[in-house]
Amino acid sequence: SNLRYIYAETLGGKPLPLVSPLKYQHALRGKWNEFQVQVEHSYSAVQNRINPDFMERKTPAFNLFHIRSNYSIILNKHTIQLAAAIENIFDTNYFEHTDILYLPRMGRNFNFSLGYIFR
Repeated sequence: SNLRYIYAETLGGKPLPLVSPLKYQHALRGKWNEFQVQVEHSYSAVQNRINPDFMERKTPAFNLFHIRSNYSIILNKHTIQLAAAIENIFDTNYFEHTDILYLPRMGRNFNFSLGYIFR
């Protein structure tokens, strides 16, 4: 788990621009022999502390959910890892407060990978 909050202001008492709001992230991981699965949740609170002098806009809160898994095949001194992930499972339309152009981030996406570990 990770909880993060930053409070920053100018000498004049105005909020500094591009300061992220409260963020909370946590994950649960399970491992059974060579198989591993991880479920993740990320929350970003609404950011109302903005500085209009920098043309900042308020950003809404959002929740993201991801699931990742991998399977390891051990061959003597080497390991082959097969991995898959689904990120932004619920296809949430969101952007981070630090995204200057306020363009939406990637929606639901699938990742697959094959890795080879030398030992």
